[in-house]
Amino acid sequence: MDAGIHLDYDTYRLGWDDREGLREQLRALLVDEVFTKDDDSDGDDELRLDRYELFDRLLAGEPVFHDEVR
Repeated sequence: MDAGIHLDYDTYRLGWDDREGLREQLRALLVDEVFTKDDDSDGDDELRLDRYELFDRLLAGEPVFHDEVR
């Protein structure tokens, strides 16, 4: 089975990789609550995936996908 999105999290976490609009794809799939402001960005308000919030929500049984994606 092929995945629609492959996420190399270690590279993405560093904020240096946005292959094929990965951030936009993730923002379209995942709820806003799993993103946080990237303090290491160059003064812009770039958001990055917060893996801790993502897994906290998963463990709590809270939604992580937008309604239209489910």
